[in-house]
Amino acid sequence: MENFDNQDHSAMMEEESDEIGKSSELTEEIMIQLKRNDPNVKSILVCWKENGYINSVDWEAGGGCIGDNSHLKKLELKISENFYLEEDEDEDGHQIEGGAKERFEAFCKGLARNRSIKILDISMCNSTPMLIEIVAPFFEHNSNLSHLIMDSCTLDSETTRMLALALSNRLKKCSLRKVELIGCAIGGQESGKLIASLNDYDNLVELCLGANEVGLSGCIELGNLLRNPNSRLNELRIDDNNIDDECIAVLANALQLNNNLKAISLSHSLSVTVAGWRSFSAVLRDPNCTLEALYLSETSLDDDAASEIGSALTDNSKLKILDLRCNDMISPEGWSRFFERSLSPVSALEDINLSENEIDAEAV
Repeated sequence: MENFDNQDHSAMMEEESDEIGKSSELTEEIMIQLKRNDPNVKSILVCWKENGYINSVDWEAGGGCIGDNSHLKKLELKISENFYLEEDEDEDGHQIEGGAKERFEAFCKGLARNRSIKILDISMCNSTPMLIEIVAPFFEHNSNLSHLIMDSCTLDSETTRMLALALSNRLKKCSLRKVELIGCAIGGQESGKLIASLNDYDNLVELCLGANEVGLSGCIELGNLLRNPNSRLNELRIDDNNIDDECIAVLANALQLNNNLKAISLSHSLSVTVAGWRSFSAVLRDPNCTLEALYLSETSLDDDAASEIGSALTDNSKLKILDLRCNDMISPEGWSRFFERSLSPVSALEDINLSENEIDAEAV
């Protein structure tokens, strides 16, 4: 994940991590401590293996210990990509008592009761529909949740809708400050509904939707979020999504009305033409632009688009970080034009990443 330059938020996250400490893998010994509500156990790691065992401990008991604990601050759920709940049935289609599905459901029911966890980190989960459906009360009633991470999980249309509903029904929205939904196949109209569910989260400072398919529906709702005068969002990552000229235009219009966003990543945007980059350049030209970090690695930028970005930076005194790695459609001549236009006395640029590009020494 690309690191955005936001000292206040980074400091907050580092302080939170230091307070919580390193995760302990869930074992029988850790379960005993959880049952005792030991305040020293603040972060645990739960792993589902291919064989359907959860670190060789009882799933229902493990979920129950987590649900009833009031000191646990962080829960990491790491699920093998080869773990499937379909193993619940025998060859004749009869449900196996105590099978993977039953045990996973029991664990989720326990987790749903927890009200202390601040950071929930779920990765590689192909059983997300059941998890979201059962754990909905956790999202709705845990007033301490501040950071939600879902990486490479399966969020189909129905599951995305359930997550959006759970977030919409959340009683205390002010605690959630960071949402990362990476590589979860979020797309279509449901992406818009999910993003719309975050519009009332005034304390949300970072939103990461990398490697999804948010498309126009999602960008329209992102535009509404960016135009929200109560929003404190200052970091937005929508790299490697289904972003085209129409999407960029929607985002650009919203960004020109936003006075909070400090960093945005549009890396891996390969469907945007010169017209789209011209729309985005208007944001950089705006004297009220607040962007301090812009990530545009591996995009569709060509010579003309690079010239547009360069020209827009002539009078920009806010942007400090610019990532232009791996833009092989820009020729040496295009880079020369970019530098001619972008370098100016008012520039605040401190860090320009130009690695893996075709640039002549004379151009810089």
